[in-house]
Amino acid sequence: EAWGNVGRLYGSMGDWAKAVDAYAKALPAYRVERAEAMAKQNQLWEAVEAMKIAVQEQRGSVKPVLALARTYAAMGMWRESREWAEKAVEMEPGNREAIILRAEAGARIK
Repeated sequence: EAWGNVGRLYGSMGDWAKAVDAYAKALPAYRVERAEAMAKQNQLWEAVEAMKIAVQEQRGSVKPVLALARTYAAMGMWRESREWAEKAVEMEPGNREAIILRAEAGARIK
């Protein structure tokens, strides 16, 4: 828990490299946060892989599923973003972020 707090602190200061390191020490509980910090550093493929592990470890949690949808959107991979956002909506039908992300990704698919 302490390393997770340290990671959040570094993230709030915009020091994503130190946030990634701190979250790594708090694994697996902070895998999503670590992956999001990696994405902030444009380590997008590494972030995707970490988030996929988090989806497996945290089955039933919408948090890593949404993080994956957001990261794919940041990469311009709209089909993948929509797919993961749809999974998030299935998990939590009232999740506003998931609904909006699904619609945004769907609108960008050519």
